[in-house]
Amino acid sequence: AGLLSIRSRSHYNRTLPPMEHEAQLFWEYLNYALAAIALVLIALIQRHRKKARAKKYAQLLSGEEV
Repeated sequence: AGLLSIRSRSHYNRTLPPMEHEAQLFWEYLNYALAAIALVLIALIQRHRKKARAKKYAQLLSGEEV
């Protein structure tokens, strides 16, 4: 009877309220833009780290202090 009592409780529909089409487009494009910006930032950070590693290895190979 324990599971049936849980099932019989009233469940409320907790969906989000409808949005205007313009608001939906705004949030959709903002989401795409933020994802693209995040990808560009990750690429720039990786590029910077790769250049720093290459510079460090070049110094090690030339015998300079790091």
